[in-house]
Amino acid sequence: MKNSWLRHAIGITLAIALTTPARSGIDWVSGPLTIGLAPVDLRSDDPNAAQGEPSGKLSNLIARTVGELLPNYIQRVFERGFDRPVSIVRTGPINLAQGTLPSDTPPVVIIPSIVSTGSLGVRVSARIVGFDRRTSRVSYDFEEVLLLAGTSNYGEIDTKLSDFSAAIARRIATTEAGASSQEGARLPRGAAQFYCITATQPENMTLQQLSRTLTLEMPFHLSRAASKRGLDLSIQGLGFKEALGFCAAPGNVNYDALQSLGARVATFHWDGLLNPDPQDSKAAWLSIRVRDSLAAYGDSSGRLKPVKIREGLPNELDEIAPKIIEDFIQTYRPR
Repeated sequence: MKNSWLRHAIGITLAIALTTPARSGIDWVSGPLTIGLAPVDLRSDDPNAAQGEPSGKLSNLIARTVGELLPNYIQRVFERGFDRPVSIVRTGPINLAQGTLPSDTPPVVIIPSIVSTGSLGVRVSARIVGFDRRTSRVSYDFEEVLLLAGTSNYGEIDTKLSDFSAAIARRIATTEAGASSQEGARLPRGAAQFYCITATQPENMTLQQLSRTLTLEMPFHLSRAASKRGLDLSIQGLGFKEALGFCAAPGNVNYDALQSLGARVATFHWDGLLNPDPQDSKAAWLSIRVRDSLAAYGDSSGRLKPVKIREGLPNELDEIAPKIIEDFIQTYRPR
């Protein structure tokens, strides 16, 4: 069991480095996430300045502070949210007039703009541009906006910059997945968060122990199966303490608490139920549910086909995981 936990930790924390074809956007599987960051456009637009009564000294200070802190917040929140290293690449000014970008441009570029408006406060905006490396064209373009009062203190700035960076990360994850669904392959891609596998009979200690083991083991095997299948899909699991503290009987799992752990960002959310096999005391049936932030299933949820699990982990999971991934591919219906 100790070795399996170690394997789980290594498999989830580090990417499974396999040779994959060039992709149009972010590579979710191998290496760090590469995010481009254009120079911050810092401006002052104080409406009272024209009357000779500038009132934005504090707002100007906040604007400069935000400009200095924003790159660090983006990297820190992205690394926590995606649970993997993030490489911030400083780019030159980005010109989108032609609809194309240089070939060495990172797959996603954030273009920040900060405007101090005097007593009205500070407007922070980030234009996020996705770059299709195959065509050298822009594949998506959206904007996130943050408003800060001119009297904001450091605590308020910290909270709002963290939320702002998290909102950018979530939009990138869902937009990347949406953009990929328009491509020919129409395969699921992005970051998946695997939560709890819970036993339907909590008093059954054998079933309870198996559910905890599967909670720790399954993400590793699913990630490996997804990589072998050629999916650009990273599946992250819970840590040992998280699994013990939050995975309980059905109806008692605290998913709000789980969602807040590490402020993780995911395109898909996975969990499962474990039912005993009435005809085989040494087997159980695992039913996995997939929820996705794009509502690809219409009701934002889908239950995959149950699979039978017998004694013999982890060899058993090497056979089961590819079946689950294949069923996920067949069930996935992007909008």
